[in-house]
Amino acid sequence: MDAHRSKLSPQDPQWRRDLPERDQRQEVAPGLGIESVNWLDARWLELTRETTYMRGVLLLFGLASAGGAITISILAIWLLRIEILGGGTAPIKIGVVFFGFLMFLVGLGFLAFCFRMIRTDITMPRDLPLRFDREQRKVYSLEQKRLWNPFVTWPVMAREWNWDDVHGILTRYAGFTGKAYIQRFHVLMVLCKPGTLEAVDTIVLEGNSQIEVDMERTWSYVCTFMERGVDHVPHYPVRRQGVSLRRSLFQYIRPLDPTQEGREARASASGPIDLWFSIILSVLLAWIYVPIGLCHYIAMRLAPEPKWPANMEEQAGIAS
Repeated sequence: MDAHRSKLSPQDPQWRRDLPERDQRQEVAPGLGIESVNWLDARWLELTRETTYMRGVLLLFGLASAGGAITISILAIWLLRIEILGGGTAPIKIGVVFFGFLMFLVGLGFLAFCFRMIRTDITMPRDLPLRFDREQRKVYSLEQKRLWNPFVTWPVMAREWNWDDVHGILTRYAGFTGKAYIQRFHVLMVLCKPGTLEAVDTIVLEGNSQIEVDMERTWSYVCTFMERGVDHVPHYPVRRQGVSLRRSLFQYIRPLDPTQEGREARASASGPIDLWFSIILSVLLAWIYVPIGLCHYIAMRLAPEPKWPANMEEQAGIAS
């Protein structure tokens, strides 16, 4: 097997490497981040994906970009008004009017795109969790179908997967903000056609982590639970519910949180190097993560609560 190619086809564009198969020996010990577990018993494991989506980013950039879109539209209207009411030769007038009208359409299109970004943040449920049913060897996910039209209802639906058709991969996203180089890791569950390595769908298990091994631990945790049972995985407290301004402001810089939750985040570091790396990186990126955290608070306040279909709630018997 080529170490630079995935065994799955087609290969994800951000693919970094394949993870061990479900029933193989895992390379790292099973583990989860704090505030990851919604429910755990002998049959069911429910994991939050609240932190997988960087809530607040789209709202912040949507609002900032909307100002530019409105400015473009206003300038276009001003240009059209000046040219239509003013003098000038017919060819020049026609050219300027055409350019102004095109500029106005671009502004409206950009404004609709900004509205779509904003709506994504404020209408997506507060959580889109994953449920693992060890008894039936099934995986269930809540997903929001984001349509191209931002002015219609975007449905939220539950999806069902066969665990035996799932494979794990690690992906990496990297970029430069102008002040710091950022890389984020995600672990994806890839659904393949039964008995093949032909990928037909993917879903994010966990993501937006600065530390690669944390994503491997999550995959290891899920595989160990599904293959060996609840007694073979560490148990974690059920995550805290609710929305608060303080939690949102420190959402992406938890090591700097001065409260008990911050102490728990610092204590969860795998070692001193990991801890200081997280603290230094949080300090360097606080200039952008604090405004995103404020938008996170607004988005979470406006977002609806997640809701599984009634038959799935009755089957699982998981406390909400």
